[in-house]
Parts: sequence; structure tokens; C-alpha cells
Amino acid sequence: MKNLVLILLIFVSQIYSQTNSLYTPFEIQNAIKNETRTANGLPGKNYWQNKSEYQINAEVITETGLLIGEETIKYFNNSTDSLNRIVIRLYQDIAKTNASRNWYVNSKHLNNGVDLKELLINDKSIDLSDTSKNVFRGSTNLIVKLDEILPPNSNMTIKIKWQFKIPDEFTIRMGNYGNGNFFVAYWYPQISVYDDIDGWDMKDYQGMVEFYNDFNNYNVKIKIPSGFVAWATGELQNAKDVLREDIYNKYENAKSSDETIRIIAQEDYQKGLVTSDNEKNIWNFKAENVTDFSFALSKSFNWDGASVIVDNKNGRRVLTDVVYENGTIHYENAAQYSRESIKYLSHELPGFPY
Repeated sequence: MKNLVLILLIFVSQIYSQTNSLYTPFEIQNAIKNETRTANGLPGKNYWQNKSEYQINAEVITETGLLIGEETIKYFNNSTDSLNRIVIRLYQDIAKTNASRNWYVNSKHLNNGVDLKELLINDKSIDLSDTSKNVFRGSTNLIVKLDEILPPNSNMTIKIKWQFKIPDEFTIRMGNYGNGNFFVAYWYPQISVYDDIDGWDMKDYQGMVEFYNDFNNYNVKIKIPSGFVAWATGELQNAKDVLREDIYNKYENAKSSDETIRIIAQEDYQKGLVTSDNEKNIWNFKAENVTDFSFALSKSFNWDGASVIVDNKNGRRVLTDVVYENGTIHYENAAQYSRESIKYLSHELPGFPY
């Protein structure tokens, strides 16, 4: 027994010694020295994160799949560094002929990527053809040298107009799936992350890689033809303006119901438009402190919803809804699965209100 105890003590001692002699990369050492990080992985007292506020207006031409957008970004430099450039992610440049990708794609499915119509920084137009020294467009990143350095604890305004064709064959995490069904993600010019470890995140989007993003605020307006319904990140701001009255009432009921409400079913489509009968409707969504924004469109999918109390202190409820193609097996119960998941996450593990 004594020998066994001795062996265990030696073993534990060796593990402890190895743990304390692990190599720490220089970037991490520097962050610990600057007290933005700590050796145990927690944020340091000087930790910071940059963020943006996005105002986006987009229109989807559903007949062709063309997405036309314009955005105003207010970018906040909360770091201790002065920034002499800005890095903008153009995700759909992955479809360019010369882009770097994780797998082979038939050339007939490739195109010119994102068509940038206009870029302004603090209301000054940027010459996108000036690739000699001020503008560099790589595989999926656009790097722009700033005329005026952005100091710490300051902000800048970036305006962009762009368009691209939502892919119907080369569908990586998004696409035009036919019959009026679209899922749109990785779609707007997005400010890359600048952090205390690596500075600007320069990794290109190659298809498989997932990004970590800043926590941003979004105010997004999506113009689509009457009859199409939009679902998106955040909360719908103008449901009464874009939904048919009976659909709107069911949507509102779902926000306070423990039981599943069939907000849109096939019989609703058979009655006619489930939306307002304007030629085109503008759907307005807002989301705060989230890392990204995506949306879906359809003129035929079912929409079910229920809700659940996520905070017992104030009785706050959230809508837990699902959207699915008619006939999808077992999805008649999906709103309840979603409800129970959010309930468990909010009250049990990790126990933070959703």
C-alpha cells in the first residue's frame, strides 16, 4: 500500500510539473502582461471587445435570387490600440473563380462574388480600384487603409452598397432552394474581429471555417414581394403591418401560450395571401448584442409557435417558434421541443434566462 501511495504521489507530481511548464504562446504572454487576459483563461481587468451597430436595408428579387443591400455601420474601437486599417468580410466572395475553398466546385457554379457598388468611410468615398496601396481585396477579405487613424475609445461610420446572387447550386450554409424558399446567411459585408491576441482576424472564409464575431446590434429591413413571409434573427418590429390580420392575431397569441399555435398552416395559404397585400412588404427586425444576423423566406412553409417563461423573477416570456415544409415528419411537435429546450437552458443548465 505504501508503495502504491508513493507511485501515485510521484505521478501527480509529474503531472503538476508538466502542467506548470506548458509553453505559453508569446501573444498570450503579452495579453496576460497587459492584463487583458489571465493565466486561468478569465478576462483580465483591462479586457475589451470592439463592436458595431448595423443598419441594413436589403431587398430580395425572388424571381432571380438577386440580393441588393445597403448598410450603415457604426464601428466602436474599444481597444487600447490606434487602428490604421479596417478589415471587412465579404463572405460570398467564396464564389469567385480565384477564391480559396475547402473543396472543388464546378466552375459553372462560380461567379464574380460580391458586387461592391459603394464604400464610404466617415462619408469619404473609397476608390475600390486603388489596389496599389490603400485597398486590398483577397479571397474573402477586403482590407482598407484608413486616411485617418481610428484612436482608442472612438468610433467611425462605414457605408456600403452591394449586391450578389443568392446561390442555387453552390449552397454553403445558405441558398435559393427553389419554390420560393430561401435561407440567407453570411450575406452582408461584416467588420472582422479585432482582438487583444491577434489584432485583426484575417482568416478567409473557405466553406468549412466558422468565425467568432463581435457582439453587435442590428436593425434590418428586408423588402420582399407580398405573399412571402420572413423569419430572422431578433424580434419582428412591424408584424401588424406585414401580416394578414388573422395571422397577426395568432402570432400574438403564441407569445403568451404554453400550447402550440398554428400561426400559418396550409389552409391559411389556401385562403389567399397570408401577408399584407402591398406589392412589396418591408419586414423590420431588431437584435441586440448578438454575433450575427440571418433570415429565411418562404411563401409556402408552415409556422408554429408557443412561448415559455424564462425568468421567474419578472415573468418574462419568449416566443419559441418553428418553420417547416408541409409534410415534414414529426415537425408538428417541434414548437414544443423548442419550448422545452429553452425552458431547460433558462432554468437548469446553464440556468441563465434566454
